[in-house]
Amino acid sequence: MSFSDQLKRIRKAKGISQLQLAQVAGVSQQAVAKWEGGNASPDPDTLCLLAARLTCSLEDLLDYSSVVALHNPPLQQTSRDLLSLNDALFFELPAELLQLHNLQLTLRQDSMEPVYKAGDLLHIVKTGLDPDGKDCLVRTDQGACVFARVEKANPGVSESGGLLLRFFNPRYRCIHVPDAAALQILGEAIELRRPVSC
Repeated sequence: MSFSDQLKRIRKAKGISQLQLAQVAGVSQQAVAKWEGGNASPDPDTLCLLAARLTCSLEDLLDYSSVVALHNPPLQQTSRDLLSLNDALFFELPAELLQLHNLQLTLRQDSMEPVYKAGDLLHIVKTGLDPDGKDCLVRTDQGACVFARVEKANPGVSESGGLLLRFFNPRYRCIHVPDAAALQILGEAIELRRPVSC
């Protein structure tokens, strides 16, 4: 079931009008109507407000058509092995998943520790917003994907600017991508679920 169908179904089941939901989300009633009509989508922060007001999870609201495991085994870093280390962070996604608006990804690497840990379930949503400073699923022009913090490169890094793919684990160095057009932002992490260990 699509986001628009889910939103309408849950809103009606809770007895909330479009106007009431719009007031909580800080948008117009017309915006809610567009969401429910499938003509627009809310940004990640608004999605979280909607889920809270409707007392449901983001998973209830969004159509997660697939769960994908990112298998990226950690490597020992050496000063001469940076390229192969970076290559190990990349993975491929099936073409049909690239078209989805929402994905659930199970992280299988340590490059984003301590913020994200192996086994974490990430909810990735296409937003179309500026990715600067956000944790995103990114695809290169060669078709390889990586999960990293996307930042605009300082002019001191290179004259052309570009983007940096940053990893929180200090074992991994950031990757400079001089041509931002060489990257496709597949989506931004809007929710994290961590398995409970007993």
